[in-house]
Amino acid sequence: MPALIKPSHAKLRKEAEPHLRPSETLQQVFAGDVVSQHAMGDRHVLNVNKFQQRTFAVTSERILVLGKGGVVAELPRGTHFIPKGGLKGLVNFTVRFAYGETVTFGRVWFSDILAAEGREGEPHSMWARRSA
Repeated sequence: MPALIKPSHAKLRKEAEPHLRPSETLQQVFAGDVVSQHAMGDRHVLNVNKFQQRTFAVTSERILVLGKGGVVAELPRGTHFIPKGGLKGLVNFTVRFAYGETVTFGRVWFSDILAAEGREGEPHSMWARRSA
């Protein structure tokens, strides 16, 4: 499960600003929790580490992944987060990134993630109405 308290956009923006290049503009920010996988016998158990939150700062040129110590990774601007089936009906979703971490994103960030991918207005809950 994602963190129970959603950090404010202002706090996430403030965290990201020192890492921006002079030519970049910050377009979107959202957060996720690092997931660790532990082998227990013949089963794998996924744990969400609430103490390792990642901030994703989407800029005009790239996507910065920030942790407590600064920049953890840099992703290409075209990186997609949303599963192929979309977000409708999901409570959260998990993405495995090429830099080696698995991060889970809670529903509170869905509209921000859709906006970052240029898909704002897409239904992302089971109660959302489709526009005709």
